[in-house]
Amino acid sequence: MTFLNSTRRTFTHGLAAMGLMYACAMAHAAPDAAYAIVTLDASSKSASSLLSKVEAWRKQGLVSGAQTLSATPQQDKVGFSTVAVLNFANEKAYTQWQAKARNELGGEARVRRADLVRAEGKAAPASARPVYVVSFYDSLVSAADYKTYTDLYIAPNMNSQRGSGIMADYAMYLEREPDSAKGRAVLLMGYKDPASFERREDVKRQGSAKLLENADWKRYNDIKKSIRIHTSETVAVNAVQP
Repeated sequence: MTFLNSTRRTFTHGLAAMGLMYACAMAHAAPDAAYAIVTLDASSKSASSLLSKVEAWRKQGLVSGAQTLSATPQQDKVGFSTVAVLNFANEKAYTQWQAKARNELGGEARVRRADLVRAEGKAAPASARPVYVVSFYDSLVSAADYKTYTDLYIAPNMNSQRGSGIMADYAMYLEREPDSAKGRAVLLMGYKDPASFERREDVKRQGSAKLLENADWKRYNDIKKSIRIHTSETVAVNAVQP
């Protein structure tokens, strides 16, 4: 069974409820913008509650934009059931939201302030039924080194897929941990539609063969396990109220 067939009901439901959705403008973020990532783990049953909270925060003006994704069914291993990337106009807006959200989000939700490391492209319209892939990594290096890795290794990979026509946009975030530990990196990849997603592996394979001709890219490809630990990769779609 293809991904397109297995998620047809999810997509149809999503199109019927798109009034709840509002995409974050990742490619052209304001210089003072702040971000937070809220993650519900794979066993969580609180997706509906989180969606309601995000919608309420938007209406109250606490967040300037949000993207909320749900893991699709029939995956062997996922990194989350629901993940929300929240945009704030500035640090002050984030602080105001944090004070309120602390009381509204239960202990089940992982909440982290995040920095946008790099983003390119424009989100596909909801009518196209975009498919997302969200990868989580444990960073083993400083934020500055992770940015260099993103610029020299991740960006060429993503832009190879964008150039092929299958990827609409991508964004790399680095979460801030509450202690001295290195942050978790979150790579969000948006594919234009289900057919584009089905071509992903072939396009990646062809792109990697060409990218290996680039000395910087090859070097990072050889040492990437010393830079980050890939902990999960999750296929997702825009989340909607059940």
